Amino acid sequence: MKIKLDPNNYNRHTEDGMQLLENSIKEVGVIESVCIDKDGEVITGNARQKKFEKLGYVPKIITLAENEYPVIATNLSGEKRQKAAIFANTVAQKNINLDLNLIQEIAVENYNIQLEEVGIENYEMFGDDQLFGSGTKDRKDVGIDIKIGEFSFKIIEKDELYPLVEKLKENLLEPCDKKIFIEKIKKICTSVF
Repeated sequence: MKIKLDPNNYNRHTEDGMQLLENSIKEVGVIESVCIDKDGEVITGNARQKKFEKLGYVPKIITLAENEYPVIATNLSGEKRQKAAIFANTVAQKNINLDLNLIQEIAVENYNIQLEEVGIENYEMFGDDQLFGSGTKDRKDVGIDIKIGEFSFKIIEKDELYPLVEKLKENLLEPCDKKIFIEKIKKICTSVF
């Protein structure tokens, strides 16, 4: 069966995370698996699949019964085993870059999945045009997570945006509704740029 990447993968990954994943595979080998659907399309593990292919690994497909789960048996011990345990967590942490707009478009609108049920809490939909005005589509959706009161959002990773973080924290401490919150953000963004 041909394994295909998910064209609508919700995780867009990060450059640092992808490099860390490659380093992990090179140093300690395979420590996590890829999960595919009945048609061979990746459900989880798109980044791993890309790196496994790049590094010349060959997939071994196993089919599980409903009450089974896979266990990867390795020969790791000592320092390599300890590195593997750390890599498994640091790669997961550094390689997350969820496309919340795509999740909203597919999971919520097409399948009526409740975001809280899948671990996305305190979520407000802020499109680039709402948050920064037009002309920001080329910005990477990687950056600093900000939570002010009940609102959470992400500051896009660009050096010139870091002064914005402090200005936002200073000016958005008082509770307000979403409309006022967005207006305040627009005003602050306009003054910074």
